[in-house]
Amino acid sequence: MPKGRLSQVFFIYNYEGNSFRVFKNHLDLINFFQSKAECDFTFGTDEELDGFLANVKIAG
Repeated sequence: MPKGRLSQVFFIYNYEGNSFRVFKNHLDLINFFQSKAECDFTFGTDEELDGFLANVKIAG
């Protein structure tokens, strides 16, 4: 990764075509599918998801 650039990875699942579930890591996503965990964030529309992603604070 170039110096001075940071990134944060999210796993996003379009849940039943009705909402978006966002996970901070791959293990939480897997656990969600195994009904062992809930997601970190839920959004009802793609506009809400876009607003969240546009405002994510990346720690340095």
